[in-house]
Amino acid sequence: MGPPTFTTIDSTFAVYVQNRDGAGFCPSRYIDPACHAVPEERRGGETVKRILAALAAVLLTTGCADEKILEKVGFMRTIAFDTAGADEPDKLEVTISIPLSTGKKTMLHSTIARTPQEAMLVFNRRNDREIVKGQVRQVLFGESIARKGVWDHLDLLMRDPSLGSRVHLLVTEGDPKALLGRTFANRGTSGEYIDDLIRTVVHAENLPDTNYYDDGIEPIAMIIKGSATNLAIDGIALFRKDRMIARVKPEDQMLLSMLRDDVDTGKLFLELPTNGEPDDKVALSHLVSRRNVTVASGGANRQGAPLQATVRLTIKGSILEYSGDRSVQGAAEQRQLEAKMGEVIRQRCQSLIEFMQKNGTDAIGIGQYARKKMSYAEWTRKPWSDLFAKADIRVEAVVHIKDFGNLK
Repeated sequence: MGPPTFTTIDSTFAVYVQNRDGAGFCPSRYIDPACHAVPEERRGGETVKRILAALAAVLLTTGCADEKILEKVGFMRTIAFDTAGADEPDKLEVTISIPLSTGKKTMLHSTIARTPQEAMLVFNRRNDREIVKGQVRQVLFGESIARKGVWDHLDLLMRDPSLGSRVHLLVTEGDPKALLGRTFANRGTSGEYIDDLIRTVVHAENLPDTNYYDDGIEPIAMIIKGSATNLAIDGIALFRKDRMIARVKPEDQMLLSMLRDDVDTGKLFLELPTNGEPDDKVALSHLVSRRNVTVASGGANRQGAPLQATVRLTIKGSILEYSGDRSVQGAAEQRQLEAKMGEVIRQRCQSLIEFMQKNGTDAIGIGQYARKKMSYAEWTRKPWSDLFAKADIRVEAVVHIKDFGNLK
């Protein structure tokens, strides 16, 4: 009798085996001529081959699908909101910019709509590509609409899971649509220019990101202003909830950063008053600031007394330039200069806090610390903006100069 023969009945479940002992079915593909199990190593190799083949097919198919989708997609870079005008007070003007493939021009679309979602439907009807928000880098609000409230318009973006985390909210001085339509010599489109400007200012001023979900600190946003030849950050917008309430002057941006959080790099220009003489001027660079906030126990607040808080700033930096009549060559004179700089910073920070209290907007996060001292019932009993406005907040500032550079 010849050697055993195998006949496949079902490649998955069984084979028909004929050998010298007779014929019969073995219940598995993994058998040898005596119906013994094949070793696991041989089974594993066959399984791996099948998995790799399936993955290759999936990857090839997926790659083709993505290529077809990208050809039909328009990626928004910037979206801008403004009021529609006095004739249509209940509507808004929505403008979007879509970079063209050349990278040197953008396509603008603008419409009047009741909601951002309605505007998006209009934009999609006008285009041969589906407009998506996955590449949005900036959201611009005209100052007039920012003072009315921005949350309803931001909600459209926040609910979109495709939106990245590198989106910056800015308030524009003037018409955001006109700003987006401009191009600048050697700086490309407005969207590119704004990207570069934000990156530079955030690094130089150490401005923190905004958290719209924390009721212990109010949002802030940079204010952008256009001129005939360039763009510039022209201060910081202060919000109460989602409404712009006031603005911080450009020269106070670094002070706001120091009061709001730790600062790892920055510059600060100070004028030091003297007795009847022209002010001494100091340029502080490589600035590093550390903030410590303490809030008194909530017991005093429960008894009706104002909440008490202290903000302590420890500032280190190098003097880039000093212009004044006094000598600062000796150690004693240098300590006097540090003390005077600390006092000027303290006074300016104190004035900035009082300005925020007057407008009822806690942009430095005192509420995050006060909340820990109160029960939930106490925290929610009154609006925090009211408690903040009446709080007794004091600033202490200590300056340490690491290097005395160009002294005059």
